[in-house]
Parts: sequence; C-alpha cells; structure tokens
Amino acid sequence: MINHKKCSLGTLINEEGLYHTDKKINLSPRTWLLGSFNWETVCSTNCYLFNTEITMRFGNAHIETLLGDSSHCPFKNGNCYLEDKTQIIWPSNSEKNCEYTPIGTWSGQRMGQTWVADKLPLLLDFPEVPK
Repeated sequence: MINHKKCSLGTLINEEGLYHTDKKINLSPRTWLLGSFNWETVCSTNCYLFNTEITMRFGNAHIETLLGDSSHCPFKNGNCYLEDKTQIIWPSNSEKNCEYTPIGTWSGQRMGQTWVADKLPLLLDFPEVPK
C-alpha cells in the first residue's frame, strides 16, 4: 500500500500529502413507488495513508502517538493496529533511545540556579544549584 499507493479498495488519490480512496455513498433519490417509504442504511469504507509522528519515552518499550491509545504497541515490532483499525508502521531499527540528546557545548555565565549562554539565546534553569 505504501509503495504503490493502492489498497484493496482501489488506487489512492493524493490531496496535499493525504492519500485516500474515494468511495462515496450513493445519495441519489429512489423512485417513490419502489420503497421510498422506508429507511435504508448505507455505509462507505475508504483507505487513508498519511505520515504521522510517533514518540517513545526513555525507558518505555511502547510508542506514543496522537492518533489514539498505543500502550499495547512495542517499538521493536515496527507496526501496530489501534482500536479504530488504524495501522501504524515505523522503522524499528533506530538506536536513538537515549534519555538526553547532546545538542552542543557553549560557554556562559551561572547566576544562582540559572545558566545563560554567552553568544546564543539559550538559558537553562536548574531545580538545584549546580556544583
């Protein structure tokens, strides 16, 4: 589905990064003589394909996503089905699972519990006075 942009319902249409099928509900009026006096239940099913972001907290084996509850989705699996039948797929070979990610080394001044970088708009506030 991802590589060929097709699913079991047909070819996916691209609308600004959202790929989807376009199966619509038939809303054409029925003839009044042949059953227009009763209710009819209709439904439509479509496929959707889009990029989303997943995260994982340090020390936790499961992913987190804004799409729904993913507490049953281990990162190492590389895919998971959510409660609403949404399938999430991600590369599980990432080694980036560290508590802190270094972003650089800078010189600065410490004032009590606060450190201010000399040449960047960067400020760190520590809960305790650093040693």
